[in-house]
Amino acid sequence: PEVKEDFTQAGKCLLFDTSTAASFHLLRATEAVVRRYYKALTGVEPKLKFRNWGAYIKVLREKGANQKITQHLWHVKENYRNPILHPEANVSPDEAQVLFGVCVSAIFLMANEIRTLGGKAGGAPIDRDDQRS
Repeated sequence: PEVKEDFTQAGKCLLFDTSTAASFHLLRATEAVVRRYYKALTGVEPKLKFRNWGAYIKVLREKGANQKITQHLWHVKENYRNPILHPEANVSPDEAQVLFGVCVSAIFLMANEIRTLGGKAGGAPIDRDDQRS
């Protein structure tokens, strides 16, 4: 539900030409799925005080995460998430559209992997409605 809500809000932000706000919602939605993938792979929730994509990616790599996913997440972190978090950063409508595609790609990869992990390592299968989030 939180992923769907953030995508809904991102869409509204894009509609009303608030691209930076849309970017925050897209990255929040992606992080929600990163946290779910983390749990599916490791069997535990990531600690809330360590809401750090670098830390997530490090643990995912150590636990044998799909390299395609960790490389994609690293790309998102370095080229989109970290730069956007700076107060002086503004995101153009074109950049927000690119980020939309990048986030959908990351979520798609993780959703498929979560489904594959299923009952392994404490993971819960993702249902079709969740995949479209």
